[in-house]
Amino acid sequence: GNPRYDIANIIGIGGVAKDSRNYGAPNFEQGYALPGTQNEGPRDRLNQNWEVKDKVSLSLGNHSVKIGADITRRNWTFDESLDPRGSFTFDGAITSGPKDQVEANSFAAFLLGTADSARLSVAPYAARQNQWWQSYYFQDDWKLRPNLTLNLGMRYEYFSSPNQRGPSSNFDLNGVVPGFIVSRQTYLGFTDISNSTGVPQNLVAADKNNFGPRIGFAYSPGWIKDFVVRGGYGIYFFPEITNT
Repeated sequence: GNPRYDIANIIGIGGVAKDSRNYGAPNFEQGYALPGTQNEGPRDRLNQNWEVKDKVSLSLGNHSVKIGADITRRNWTFDESLDPRGSFTFDGAITSGPKDQVEANSFAAFLLGTADSARLSVAPYAARQNQWWQSYYFQDDWKLRPNLTLNLGMRYEYFSSPNQRGPSSNFDLNGVVPGFIVSRQTYLGFTDISNSTGVPQNLVAADKNNFGPRIGFAYSPGWIKDFVVRGGYGIYFFPEITNT
């Protein structure tokens, strides 16, 4: 909040942020560069996980049964201006004429204020996102014989895609080459664009097929003391990495 640090406005760059949270120097990216500064931010972020989990264990004869669930609500907010003080490149292409660029050309371009490229983005973007992670499981450790135990189970997981509380857009990648050809852009919550039809609230199709079977065994042949053979197989699922 100290106005002494409102450097971008003090040196007269037009259109830069004027709020005190974004005080600071502009960013010179290439060519003649002053000591580096952070071009983004500052960044406000809040992460929350609300989790409920429980399990029940039962002994039924030669069966040991476990049943459980884990439900998590994930919330996060993320506010940041990407270039509130401006980012500039003075690589000397303008001042070098037909010759190859040298450091002196970059310095000359800086003194003249003739940036080769400039970028400014003052308005902060505001992520207000949430999603559900759910998992449910059942497992039976079945002592089939005194020297043979089977492990049989199933786990179901559902990782919902993030919901944005506010305007959002996405690309439909349903073209000829899956994942590469954009067939259309979808929108939700914009005041001047109609909401897209035929897509869910978060603009991403849900994956509800995450069934993970478990099977295993423990066998002791008996003719070698303290010798046990174990084996197992399972299918596991993990959520996509979410980048706001």
